[in-house]
Amino acid sequence: MSEHRTETKTPEIYCVTFGSTSDENNILPGIKQFTDRYPEIRIVVQYASADNTPEKAGAILSRLSPKDHGYEGVFFINGAGMSNVLTGVCKAQYARLQDLVIGVPIADNSSAGLTAFLSTVEKPPYNPVFTVGLNNTDAALEIAYRFMHRASVEEAETVGIPEQTRRFLPDFCLKLEEVLNEFNIPFSYRDQSALESDGGVVISPLSQGVCPLLKKFDRAIAGSGGIQIVYSVDLIYADVSFYERIMREMGGMSCTGMTTSLFPVNAAIVAAQLIRNKHAIQLIEEKRQTRVEKLNQHPGFVMVNGEIEN
Repeated sequence: MSEHRTETKTPEIYCVTFGSTSDENNILPGIKQFTDRYPEIRIVVQYASADNTPEKAGAILSRLSPKDHGYEGVFFINGAGMSNVLTGVCKAQYARLQDLVIGVPIADNSSAGLTAFLSTVEKPPYNPVFTVGLNNTDAALEIAYRFMHRASVEEAETVGIPEQTRRFLPDFCLKLEEVLNEFNIPFSYRDQSALESDGGVVISPLSQGVCPLLKKFDRAIAGSGGIQIVYSVDLIYADVSFYERIMREMGGMSCTGMTTSLFPVNAAIVAAQLIRNKHAIQLIEEKRQTRVEKLNQHPGFVMVNGEIEN
């Protein structure tokens, strides 16, 4: 983990929201690790459930919402067990496209956290939630810190793709390249030494074959202030044990989050958020709005006796 410190004249306050007081034992260790590392930052923890206390959840997220505070992106950190509705509500109703929504899946007694992990990470195209490993509040806060302390570089910063993933997953890297080019997000392939020195944002396509490399990439970029975005190219129902493994391993990673499987567009959106590329965000918003308008204009249908009425 990076030992870099940014001097500030006033203490920073990071607000995080979790769905239940029963989550406390799972979230406290990571928060303690982070505050030990950054004693100048004060973490405010609040509890609200989108299912059980929707009014309280709405009041908290409304206060944190930046919709009337200029263009620059801010972060939200939310977490819950089971379905983690809280993070989805935050993403849909309170965050703008340039805002980074970081989801923390919390362990539970029924699925050992897998339900929370999948419901947090598997969001529709153009609506990513950057999901850390199980209970990994330390990584969530570290990513938020690195995001908030990045300059607004617009088109200047180049996103990295590990060279090893191009060798193992060439077809999926080509699909990622297409999306990055569509939104004018500069990228380059980087070897191990470049990952260790650049301190930038890295997108790593993920499959069962390259899974062991993720920790290696995480360690490589941790000390240089980087952030790793991973997205799975495997079908989610192909091997549940694979996702259980990823969830657990990401619980020990320091600067890695995951986005929706099979959709490199969500990885590209998170990259644009992290590097604060305003031009890319605007292009993505335009593309997203065409999808929104199409859905809004669809009238639906009525079926009677097995036939759709005209």
